[in-house]
Amino acid sequence: MRPPAILRESDALSVRLTFNRTDARNSINLELLTALNAALDEAERSASTKVVVLRAQGDTFSSGMDFTELLASGEPGASGMDASCALYFRTLRRLSGFPKLVVSLVEGKVMAGGVGIVAASDLVLASRAASFSLPEILWGILPAMVLPFLARRVGMHHAYTLALTAQQLGAERALELGLVDELGDDAERALQRLLLRFKRIPAEGIHKLKRYANDVFPIDERVESLAVQTTTGLSLDPAVRQRIHAFLTHQSLPWEQEGPR
Repeated sequence: MRPPAILRESDALSVRLTFNRTDARNSINLELLTALNAALDEAERSASTKVVVLRAQGDTFSSGMDFTELLASGEPGASGMDASCALYFRTLRRLSGFPKLVVSLVEGKVMAGGVGIVAASDLVLASRAASFSLPEILWGILPAMVLPFLARRVGMHHAYTLALTAQQLGAERALELGLVDELGDDAERALQRLLLRFKRIPAEGIHKLKRYANDVFPIDERVESLAVQTTTGLSLDPAVRQRIHAFLTHQSLPWEQEGPR
C-alpha cells in the first residue's frame, strides 16, 4: 500500500500536516493537493483547532509541481495537470483566507510551487538550513501561480527579481525580505513558543483579521484565471516538455541540454 501523501497529527490547539512524498521530494500533484484540502476541511470543522502547521518529511519542504504529472498532461485524454494547476491556485487562496492560523515550518529546501505554499501562509518559521528558489524560468515556465502570493508577502520587485534570476535565497536573506518571519536553529522550539502565544489570541480575531487583509489586498478570480491559463499553456510548449523529459530520463538539467552557440 502506498503511504499517504499527507500525515496528520493533532493536539488540543493545532493540527500538523506533513508532506510525505519524500520519494518525489514532496512535489505537488493532484493526490497531495486533494489530501491537503481534505485535511483542511477537517481542521476547519474542528472547534478546538486554532493553528494549522504545514511541514515536510525529509530535507525538501517541496520541490514544486510534479514534473511526471506535467508530462502526462500532454497525453491524449489526460487532464491531470490542468486539474492540479486549478486546485493548486485554489489551495493557495484557501490558505491565505483560511479561518485558522496557517504556519509553515521550513527546515529544508523550498522550490517553485512550494514557495507559493509558504508565501500563502500567515507565519513562516525556518531553520538555518532552509532555502528558497523559483527555478521555473530555467525550464521555460513561469511561476505565474506563485507570484501573486509572493508579491503580496515580500513586495512586487523582490518577487519579480526572484522569478527573473532563479537565484536561491538563504534563510537569512529570506528573513530580511519577509518571506520568513522567525529564524533559528530549532524551528520546533519556535513553533512551541508561537503555539503558547496563540492560546491567548481569540480564534475569531484571527479569522476577522485574515478576512479583512484579503479584502484589502485581494487576489481575485481574474488573477486566478490568468495564472492557471499561463501555467497550463506553457506546460504544453514542446521545448518545455523536451527539457523536462530529458531531466526525468537522463537527469540532464536545461543548461546542460544546450548545444554550442
